[in-house]
Amino acid sequence: MPIAEINGAHINYKVQGKGPALVQVPGAATGIQGYMRMTPFLVDHFTVLDFDPRGYGDSTRTDTQYGFDIWATDMAALIDHVGFDSFIFHGASMGSTLALDFTAKHPERVKAMVLSGCTARNDVTSRAQFRAWKALAKAYGVGSTELTGLMATHSLTRRLLDTPDLRETFIANLAKQLTQTVSLDAYVAACDYLIEVDVTDRLPSIKVPTLIMVGDEDVLTPAMQGETGCGGRQIFDRLTACETKEYLELKGSAHSNMRDVPDVCAAAIVAFAKRVLGGA
Repeated sequence: MPIAEINGAHINYKVQGKGPALVQVPGAATGIQGYMRMTPFLVDHFTVLDFDPRGYGDSTRTDTQYGFDIWATDMAALIDHVGFDSFIFHGASMGSTLALDFTAKHPERVKAMVLSGCTARNDVTSRAQFRAWKALAKAYGVGSTELTGLMATHSLTRRLLDTPDLRETFIANLAKQLTQTVSLDAYVAACDYLIEVDVTDRLPSIKVPTLIMVGDEDVLTPAMQGETGCGGRQIFDRLTACETKEYLELKGSAHSNMRDVPDVCAAAIVAFAKRVLGGA
């Protein structure tokens, strides 16, 4: 895969497919791998950009302080590097906050936005979950069974968790993915970021067509968070300037809806793009 020199770091990325530009921003535990089950359903309809953020995958693991500012700056520079003047944004989990921030600041460049397993601010319960992830990562390592076992309970459906073979396979794959994908420093920074992030002030100004997809079993960033949080349904309600917005509840899916139902998510994105932009 190609490597871009971005802000003193090598950023690994992949552009594939044909059609309107689509930028996919991964979550805290993944880089390019986070979309590996979903991108194949999209490449016949979009020119898709997937990438490893700094500290993830094959991108540089630098001594730079990881966090919102550097990840947002890198992402914007990479989009310029690949030549996407305007595009559809797809942000998942932590990536949804980066998509919201960029869209609020550069609305002229974003044709439409899709948010999956999204949050604009996490409530007490969600913040406690991320604090536990951080503590276990620091104590046992990012590929430890202590961490991946807990992440599984926060990311999977109850049906899958109660199926021992599926649960153990997921935990083993997650341990391998985390070990290969993310440095400890980047993972800890991502947890801190999700504990502290608040992009709710961006919501009232966003006007671009927006699709929000949330699993009905998402307990990590649920659609309706507590009073101090802002989950997918609350984001939808606060997009007061957005005339074209759609909300999709994914039945039988948890936080990792791109892993649970990638075909359903991709079909929803394609249909949404056709409705609001034509083509795709």
